[in-house]
Amino acid sequence: MVLDAAISAPARKIFLAVRKVSPEIAVTELAKEAARVVTDRGYLKIQRQWRQNIAKKINCLFVQGESDVIIPVEEASVKEEYAAATFRSKILSKINYFLIPPQEELPILSSLTWQSETLPIEDTEQTIKQLKIDRSVPKANFFSGGTATAKILLEAFIS
Repeated sequence: MVLDAAISAPARKIFLAVRKVSPEIAVTELAKEAARVVTDRGYLKIQRQWRQNIAKKINCLFVQGESDVIIPVEEASVKEEYAAATFRSKILSKINYFLIPPQEELPILSSLTWQSETLPIEDTEQTIKQLKIDRSVPKANFFSGGTATAKILLEAFIS
C-alpha cells in the first residue's frame, strides 16, 4: 500500500519525509531551509507543546491548519455544551464563514531537492514495522483510509 500523500506531494512540488523522531526535532531541522512551516492543528497538550517549542526555534512563518473540524473548537463555543440544540445554533451561525474551499497554490520554490532522512514511504507496511506502534489492536480489514477512499465515500454519501 502506498500513501496517497506520497503520490500527490511531488506533483505539488512538496518533499514528503517520514521520520522516526520527535516532531519538534524533525520540523526544526527541516525549517532551516523553509520559507513557511504549515502544521496541522492538534488539541492535545503534547501537540500544543510541540507547536510552542517549534515556534520558538524556527526563523520562518509558522502556520496552523485545521483538518479535523470545520469550525475551530474555541470558535464554536466558549463554554462546554450539554445540548445539541444550543450547540447547533452556534455552529450554524458561523458555518458560512468557515466553510470556504481552500485555493490550491503551488509553492514558489519546490522542496523536492531537499535532502533529509526518510523512512520508505513507498511501502506503508514496511514503514509501520519500523515504528513503535502498539500492534495489539489489529487493523480493521473493513476500513481503508486515504484521500482516494475519502472521495469515493463522499460521493456515495452525497448520492
